[in-house]
Amino acid sequence: MSRLTALDDKLAAAVTRAFGSMPAAYLLALYSLLPLALPGAQTALLYWSNCVQLIALPLLMVGQNVLGRAAEQRAAETHDAVLAELALLRALVAAPADQPPAQAPTDPTTPKGSAMPDRPVDPHLDQAAQAAALTETHNGPTEPDEQQLLAAQFGAPNSAGVYGAPTPEGNPA
Repeated sequence: MSRLTALDDKLAAAVTRAFGSMPAAYLLALYSLLPLALPGAQTALLYWSNCVQLIALPLLMVGQNVLGRAAEQRAAETHDAVLAELALLRALVAAPADQPPAQAPTDPTTPKGSAMPDRPVDPHLDQAAQAAALTETHNGPTEPDEQQLLAAQFGAPNSAGVYGAPTPEGNPA
């Protein structure tokens, strides 16, 4: 797009927005009442209103086209984003129920599924050593037998390691 075309588009959009404003509506309403106040100038006022119409109508049409292209581009971007989200949802629905949902790629120093990037994990530690480290730093289970306590209260965890929610009476569902 040339610089002149870009300038034309900006000018047309600005004029369209200006003519579509309430101050412009008030100004044009007052202009239409001028023949009542100045009956002798009615011919000149009619001439000038025709000139304004001859200039404004094509300019407003160009402005509507420019604004319409921008709206179509935003709609296309929204459509593409919605389709991408739909593809993710379809993949989640199609995944086996016993497989935990895929996690977004994370920093290698971040534990899986954690939103805390300042908590490095030594990849050489076994699971028990990692659990002990998390307990010491209060970033994980704080009770030595927390898994047994949770299982007793909520039942066995699902495949993602999430324990069920209690019923209103406090008994496992």
